[in-house]
Amino acid sequence: MLLYINSDTNGRGFLSVGGNHDFQHLVNEVAAGVIDPETAVPIGERLRAKMRIDALEPDAKEHVKAEAKIAADPDKDFPIEALGSGSDYASFLQHLGVPVLDVGFGDEGDSRGVYHSRYDTFEHHSRFVDPGFVYDALLAKTIGRLVLRVVETSVPVQRASDFADAVSDYLDEVKKLADAKREKAETQAKLLRDRAFQLAADPTKSSGLPRALDRVPHIEFAQIEDAVDQLKRSAKAYDEGWRKTLWVCQTLGSRACSR
Repeated sequence: MLLYINSDTNGRGFLSVGGNHDFQHLVNEVAAGVIDPETAVPIGERLRAKMRIDALEPDAKEHVKAEAKIAADPDKDFPIEALGSGSDYASFLQHLGVPVLDVGFGDEGDSRGVYHSRYDTFEHHSRFVDPGFVYDALLAKTIGRLVLRVVETSVPVQRASDFADAVSDYLDEVKKLADAKREKAETQAKLLRDRAFQLAADPTKSSGLPRALDRVPHIEFAQIEDAVDQLKRSAKAYDEGWRKTLWVCQTLGSRACSR
């Protein structure tokens, strides 16, 4: 198994992890054992608190609220983020197919407007971003534990079910997005037909009509839903098979795992 662990920027604050979702449980295990220096609680526990508070913001998106509900349940793993592109991990994840974790801390150190500028210096980082390099050391400890967990295990640390659940959640988001876009377009079309924009406009000020939104067709998701259901069943069977293997390893010893 190969795993590329990336870190771009780091600062004082909260744990942030993105990557392949089948490593989500591994991240949770490590985050439960690393202590945050500001609060003296595990970094995973502090992140869960932040996720729950973020969901209270007036402009919080639906996926933020959904993740907050998961984070509030100590029996569930807090979700990690999906990765896009624009960083060193892109060539590994999107071209070579190597799984990736992108790890860092932040949201409290002041690094606004400095990244990739001439002011992005050792002095600025040590004074404003992470005084005393406390969270830089914490990042090294966190990634170090991730590496040790991966290299010292006799069985895969991935959980296919976490990946399948993430795919299912993304499908739900796409379905909701399609419905919301369709409703918005239909509402605007009716407002245009009723001349609502003209009637509501101040006649003493210049104004114009908004550009008409494209009609959003009804999309048939049945085949995708069936595929996701099959993925979840296969992932569950895979994870159960490895759990039985792990039980054999623990019961009979490590030699049994090498056969």
